[in-house]
Amino acid sequence: MSTAVSTDSVDPIQEQYLTENCIQVDRNDEIIGPVSKRECHMNPLLHRAFSVFIFDKERRMLLQKRSSTKITFPLVWTNSCCSHPLFGIEQNGVDGVKIAAKRKLLHELGIDTVNVGDMEVMGRFIYLARSDSIWVEHELDYAIIVTNFDATFKPNPEEVSEVRFVTPDELNEMFIGGKELFSPWFSLFYKFHWLKTWWEKLDDLKSVRESDDMHSIWSRGNTIFAFTLTVLSAVTLMAFLTSMFAVKSVKVEISAANPRIRSMSDYTNEEGKSDLAMVSLNIHADMSPIFNWNVKQLFIFLVAEYSTMKNVINQVVLWDKIVKRPDSQVILEESIHPKYYFLDDGSNLLSHQNVTLILKWNIVPNAGRLEDSQGDGQFILKFPSNYVSGRSVPLMNCCKPGTEEDSELDTCICCDDVRQFVLDSLSLEELPLEIQVSNNPGRYLCAYIFYCSLFATRGRSLFVHIPPFDDECTAELLILVLKQILIAIYKLYLNQNVNVQSV
Repeated sequence: MSTAVSTDSVDPIQEQYLTENCIQVDRNDEIIGPVSKRECHMNPLLHRAFSVFIFDKERRMLLQKRSSTKITFPLVWTNSCCSHPLFGIEQNGVDGVKIAAKRKLLHELGIDTVNVGDMEVMGRFIYLARSDSIWVEHELDYAIIVTNFDATFKPNPEEVSEVRFVTPDELNEMFIGGKELFSPWFSLFYKFHWLKTWWEKLDDLKSVRESDDMHSIWSRGNTIFAFTLTVLSAVTLMAFLTSMFAVKSVKVEISAANPRIRSMSDYTNEEGKSDLAMVSLNIHADMSPIFNWNVKQLFIFLVAEYSTMKNVINQVVLWDKIVKRPDSQVILEESIHPKYYFLDDGSNLLSHQNVTLILKWNIVPNAGRLEDSQGDGQFILKFPSNYVSGRSVPLMNCCKPGTEEDSELDTCICCDDVRQFVLDSLSLEELPLEIQVSNNPGRYLCAYIFYCSLFATRGRSLFVHIPPFDDECTAELLILVLKQILIAIYKLYLNQNVNVQSV
């Protein structure tokens, strides 16, 4: 930044120029009105300007060093000529700027051989630069190029202290050396490579002429940002295309044991009953080959597919799991029960010999579309021809308080399943207790959602009462509560070797 030049110490000749009226414009180069040179360089206000770049026949560029009496940026190197068109006589767009450039070439360098037709406007550029604590340049700058210059010139010492023709290499050395100072507008043309591009295309300037859009540090930043988004979009597209050929299926092992079916009353369908299937499942799969760099997570689910008289294909989801990249990517599930009810309307599962268990998954990518795939390996499940007999723990359509004690109950929890779960949890083959349901529920059923009774080998009974749940309670949650209560009771019974009478 230059040393501050007070308004009292301004050179008398330069002081006269401060009364000239520049052209105040907005960022779209629309004229707002006249503004004095003093006012627009002190506030500062955006005003129209021009920068002329003269190249001789040897493709050297003419530089000038501003005089020591210049108000803004004295004694710095800059382009051949730079100034402002005046309001009124030179305000007519490009033509007015060219007329002003011809006037200042004569005034600053004594050049009278360059005509308006010899000038090529390369674009418009906006910049803001402070010279000192008082004076500021804020210009919408027209870049003008003149080629094949071969005339003589006589610099005006009030405007120019030195001139020099330079080659591209010589100009680079001046910038790199750091000993010379340059005007901020000329530095922008150099550092953003506009000057380099023009210099290389002096014989075909129209091919590199900028559009009518304004060029500023913000527009340049916007261009870089848009280019960055384009590159990222291209990389994302390539990622998507390459992931199309990645591994999507792996070998899986599925098996099932102890298939059973219970017939349930179901008044929501025509037959008035439904088949509830029960089975023990084993699922083994190594999903790690699917996790390439573009896979975020997998949504895995086990499906039972089968045909019936009414539907060519039926699908029931029995189990699911979300596997994320940091998680263990090996699925190892053994002797598990279906996570969701395997329920079929009517009696279609009874004696069905072709229920196919398939492990499927959705591939959730970091970029791209959601893809579906399935494992290489299936299991054919065959159901028995007889229903499971015996009573189950009441759960659905339980009688409300005040109903008859001998009301008929619809059931959906198999006591044998609950008992087997407890045995497995305690790692025991047999227990001296068994789960039954009283033939006469009595008041207990009316007071609670469901209950079961435990009969010890000594004939002592134990009733387990579960308080009522709200409407959002699911059958799965009730089964879980029942199982955990029974496990706790059995542990107490076995560990303390006492005869538990009530809870």
